[in-house]
Amino acid sequence: MARAQLMRNFTQEGNMKKLSSILLVLLSINASAIEVILWVSEKDAPNITTDMPIESWHKAGYHDGPCGWVQTQNVDHLPPASSKNYIQGSEKVYEIDQEGNILNLWSMPVDSYVYAISGLNIYVRWGKTALQISTSGQLQISEQQYIKAKEASCPNKIKSIYGESDYIRCSEHTDLSNNKVHFLVYEGVCT
Repeated sequence: MARAQLMRNFTQEGNMKKLSSILLVLLSINASAIEVILWVSEKDAPNITTDMPIESWHKAGYHDGPCGWVQTQNVDHLPPASSKNYIQGSEKVYEIDQEGNILNLWSMPVDSYVYAISGLNIYVRWGKTALQISTSGQLQISEQQYIKAKEASCPNKIKSIYGESDYIRCSEHTDLSNNKVHFLVYEGVCT
């Protein structure tokens, strides 16, 4: 009888430890979420009515930006468009060679611009600070300051990716880790 009780207690303690571990993992995932702004597709855009006024949509994180609806979302990563986990509504940043071939791809929040690059990480404007984004989509808040990039001409090959957008930006950034020059392409802040 004592052995059966001991086994029951051990099992309950084991389950409590497992439950505690799961809870800690869930809390750490939620704690690492970062608030970003993403585009809202036309089909998902708010339908402003007398039943659901704009204030209700604002409370749900939607905002009518100068170029369309955006939504504030909490994310723990921003995988690139080439990933099966790509988050629709994020902006794309391409690293290209001089012929316009794509070398690397990142995602970034709406209305951001690239501050700097270091290895496989870009740094983009995020509020009053910067957000470090890896090619795999890992996010980290950073104190990286803006480093003025040199404007570059955009190859026709890359312009077609953006559908001849008026907001396309091509620029040269010097890598902070090795002084190599990178050519980056993305759509600039919508005004």
